[in-house]
Amino acid sequence: MSEANAVRTLQTATGATAARAEVSILQIFLEFLIIGATSFGGVVPYLRRSLVTKRHWIDDREFVEMLSISPSLPGLNATNMAVLVGEKLRGVMGAIAGIIGICLRAEC
Repeated sequence: MSEANAVRTLQTATGATAARAEVSILQIFLEFLIIGATSFGGVVPYLRRSLVTKRHWIDDREFVEMLSISPSLPGLNATNMAVLVGEKLRGVMGAIAGIIGICLRAEC
């Protein structure tokens, strides 16, 4: 592994750890609740604006990677994104918070 790749890997790992520690379960829940409640039809632009541009929870590359995985999983892309992003940020509890937040608006 080259020195540049090692530094980049370390920066990514450090950033992921910092992001994981900074984002609470409640923040994940509320953000996906807002996304679910205010979006209709094409959710992808809302997801990108909220997760990448506004909150900086993930970067563009991670967003595209997660979005490309979403269609291969059962369910809606937005629901799958909530699970993937929540899990990345806070593990299983983050995934649960994300899915409850984005699906709760459908029940109201």
